[in-house]
Amino acid sequence: MSQYGCRGRTWPPITRTIPDLRVTNYDLMQRDVTIEVTDEAHETVFVAERSITRGGDLTCRSVFPMTGTYQLTISLRYGATTTTTHTVTPDRKGICLDIHPDSIDTYSVSQ
Repeated sequence: MSQYGCRGRTWPPITRTIPDLRVTNYDLMQRDVTIEVTDEAHETVFVAERSITRGGDLTCRSVFPMTGTYQLTISLRYGATTTTTHTVTPDRKGICLDIHPDSIDTYSVSQ
């Protein structure tokens, strides 16, 4: 299978560790990503600007201060901006973005 996260991968992805952030590089197409999280009162609770590669993923842990519903805005420099509502449960206060060439998937992750 291929190197892009499939079974049988013969080498691990290159990983650079930053506090509370994991950036995994699967290819050479670099993207600048801005993540902004606002709460129900429209107060900003988290902002991150990172450079990652398209096709990789970005994980931020302990992003959300408490359970509830948050507005998540993801902007790709020279690309699209998307806004989604994200509901936080007590055991999953982090978020993972999976960056694809034509879409962004979001997942809840544990603290």
